[in-house]
Order: sequence, then structure tokens, then C-alpha cells
Amino acid sequence: MFDHGSVLDRKNPVGTIAAFADAFTPEMGAALVLKSSNAEHDPVGRERLRAAAARHPHVHLLEGYLSPQETHALIATADCFVSLHRAEGLGLGPAEAMARGKPVIATGYSATWDYMTAATPTSSTTACARSGRAAGPTPRTPTGQTSTSIMRRA
Repeated sequence: MFDHGSVLDRKNPVGTIAAFADAFTPEMGAALVLKSSNAEHDPVGRERLRAAAARHPHVHLLEGYLSPQETHALIATADCFVSLHRAEGLGLGPAEAMARGKPVIATGYSATWDYMTAATPTSSTTACARSGRAAGPTPRTPTGQTSTSIMRRA
């Protein structure tokens, strides 16, 4: 779940799609749902995301706003919550998923690292993708191979 106004490359949904596509062939039956808002204010980013999603038949884009109840229902239907961000504020999506006992895969960097560690006392499984230094405004980039293997395990 992300807002297009939060800088698409920082939220890294294209990287999430790439890791998913590397982890799961269409025949494996896994699906990825990416929920976003304000795509209409970022037409270039929206098209980049749509082009990346079009490469795998089980990647689904859900655009627009959801009520809190709809958001909770979406999280409840997921087998796992993925946030392969390059930098994150609070990380509300991963936190909400963890509060509901969902496994969470997130980049081991930024605010999510404050509450996602191997010692986190939660019923969810937390796994953090290693990060490498990146130049410019996106300080960390989750490594694709690590993200892919974590997705397969989750």
C-alpha cells in the first residue's frame, strides 16, 4: 500500500513486482496485489507501474482509496504483506499487518527497522531483506535475490 505522492522510487513497487516475478512463475498460482492511491497525480509513475505489472498475469493493481474496514479486509486476505521500500516513514502498512498476525517482508532499513527485528515479540513472521547503499534521495535498495528467496519462504 502506497501513495504515488510519496515518490514512487522510494516506495519501490516496481522492485516488489520484479522480486515477485522472480520468485513465482504464473504456473505457481501466487498473486501479488499492489494497493495505491493518488495514481492520477503521477501519470508517469502510474504507467511505469502498469507496464511492470503487465509482465506477470498474477500481479494486480488496486488504485484508489479504501475505507479503514476495506483496508483491514484487504490485509486479512493476504498471506503476507510486502514492503520493499528504499526508505519509509512510520511504515503503517507493515505495522497494521503485524498487528493482525500477518507475516511481513520489509526492507531492513528506516522506520520499519525500529519495530521489525528477529526479536520482535509478535505472532507474525518478520523477515527483512538486506539493503545496499544507493545514491541520491533513496538511501537503501533491497537486494533482489534476498527479497526473492524471502518471498518464496513466506
